Amino acid sequence: METKNIYLISGMGANEKVFERLNLDGYNLNFIDWIIPHKNEAIEDYAKRMSKNIDTRGEVILIGLSFGGIMVQEIAKLIETNKIVIISSIKNRNELPALYKISSTLKLHKLIPSFFFHNTKILSKLLFGKNSESLIRIMERFFTMRDIRYSKWAMDIVVNWKESSLTTDLLHIHGTKDTVFPAKHINNAIFVEDGTHLMIFNKATTVSKHILNFLKKQD
Repeated sequence: METKNIYLISGMGANEKVFERLNLDGYNLNFIDWIIPHKNEAIEDYAKRMSKNIDTRGEVILIGLSFGGIMVQEIAKLIETNKIVIISSIKNRNELPALYKISSTLKLHKLIPSFFFHNTKILSKLLFGKNSESLIRIMERFFTMRDIRYSKWAMDIVVNWKESSLTTDLLHIHGTKDTVFPAKHINNAIFVEDGTHLMIFNKATTVSKHILNFLKKQD
């Protein structure tokens, strides 16, 4: 049987290492790197540039983590997509926390100092809910896109994003202890007990099982 391709997009500023504990036997995993956005680039145009790395001659399966979940939904608007999996992400504006919506209106996110995006202690606390030397080392391994143009652009895209209104078959996996996109705002998802925003790393076995069940059920 032909091996199917999966295309993965990580969270904001993260690299392919966030997916290293996923076990998706039978599928060929292809990681799509983040690219530097053009000045004031619309998410539709950015998604079009990222989609150039996808071979559309066969079945297209997209997996996106956090901001990557938003991006795969945008890409699915541009190319024929068979299945989508989003992890620790959102499907529409109703799933955004109130603070994000307020920031969209008042432009508060534009006041965030540049060091915030590259401070591993802050990222560790935000994603795992705690700090430790080992977690900080993990952050340093994962978050390697340090270009401030990208970081500020991505934050603006998230707080202003509108839903994609897709009809593509989609699986949403979310942690009950996600502090970035709190579970109380999330609907129509499989919830992972005690999962944080980066549960794809420390609960990879559970996440992998849900993904495989979804993909095999649809075959």
